Amino acid sequence: MSGFIKMLSDETGFVQKPAEKESFRNDSGAAISKGDWVVIDVSVTTLGLGAHIETSPATADNPACIGVANEDIPDGAVGEVVVRGPVKDANVLTGTAAGVCIQTIATAGRAGVAGAATERSLGFTMELAADNKADVYIY
Repeated sequence: MSGFIKMLSDETGFVQKPAEKESFRNDSGAAISKGDWVVIDVSVTTLGLGAHIETSPATADNPACIGVANEDIPDGAVGEVVVRGPVKDANVLTGTAAGVCIQTIATAGRAGVAGAATERSLGFTMELAADNKADVYIY
């Protein structure tokens, strides 16, 4: 395996490269659900600029989006966010096709198809989104 990153597989057969994760504090006043897209909360700087997150607001193509909550993060708690790599069951608009670029959309915490080529892409879907969930890869 020299020169290769070991691939991981869980009991469902989902194979993935290990995701890059970082810890952030949620002081937004509301819980963040696992799978929701999150943004840096610039209104809170208690632990320093860039240390706090909130659920991505209902803003399409939000430039402050940094990744997907890897766990439920209660208000006032620190939690993990996947900032790069694969994410299982991210909050993605039902019907979003596999293999398309995605961005935040006008639904809080959710991503969907990136529109124009000039819009920011957060990553891409690895499967067709159903029940507002899809496996994605964040770049």
